Amino acid sequence: MEQSKLSPYRWVIEILMFLAFVGQTMTWLAPAPILNPIIKSLHISLGSAGLIISVIALCISIFSLLGAVVSERLGALRAFLVGIWLLAIGQILSSYCSTFGALLLCRVIQGVGFGIMIAPPGTLTMQWFGEGEWPWINMINALCAYIGLTAVYSLTAPLFLSLGSSWQRVVFAYGIAVAVVALLWTVLGRERRAIRAVEPVANAPAEPRRCSK
Repeated sequence: MEQSKLSPYRWVIEILMFLAFVGQTMTWLAPAPILNPIIKSLHISLGSAGLIISVIALCISIFSLLGAVVSERLGALRAFLVGIWLLAIGQILSSYCSTFGALLLCRVIQGVGFGIMIAPPGTLTMQWFGEGEWPWINMINALCAYIGLTAVYSLTAPLFLSLGSSWQRVVFAYGIAVAVVALLWTVLGRERRAIRAVEPVANAPAEPRRCSK
C-alpha cells in the first residue's frame, strides 16, 4: 500500500488550526483579567462571575462527544466550521449583554462551539499529514492553549484601558478576531481524502490462459 504524496497545502491547514486553537483559549478566558469590572457592571457576586468562566469547561465536557457525532455526519471540516462560528457568534453577542443571565447564555453558546471543535482537528491532522508528522503537529496544537493563555493575560488589561475601560468592547474585539479566523476557515479550509494505490499481491496465482481452437 502506497500513500499519495503529501500536499504543501497542509501547512495552510496547520496555520488555520493554530489560529483557531489560540482563539479558543483567548475567548474562553477573556473575562478572567477583567472580572472586577464585569462584577461591578452586572452587579453580581464573585461566585457568579466564576461561573462565567467555568460554564465553558462544563459545556466542553458535555458537547465534545456531540462534536464527534457531528464530525461523523457532516465531515470534519463542516463540524469544525459549525463549532468555530458558534464560538465567534457567542463571543460577539456577549459584548451586548447587560444582565448576568444573557451573558451566561452567550457563554453557553461559546462552550457548545468549543466542544464541537474538539474532535475534528484530529481527523484533519490525519487527513493532511503523514504518520511521521503526527507527533509534531499534535505537540504544536497542544501548545496553542498555553500560547492563548499567555496572550489573553498579556493583552486583555492593556486592551481594556485602550478601549475606554469597557469590558464589552474587549469581549467584542476578541469576538471579531475569532470571526476573522472563522471566515478564513470558511474560505481556505479543506478536507483531503487519502488516495492509496493498490499494489499487486505478491505470489498471486496466475490466471489460466484460455486456449484458442
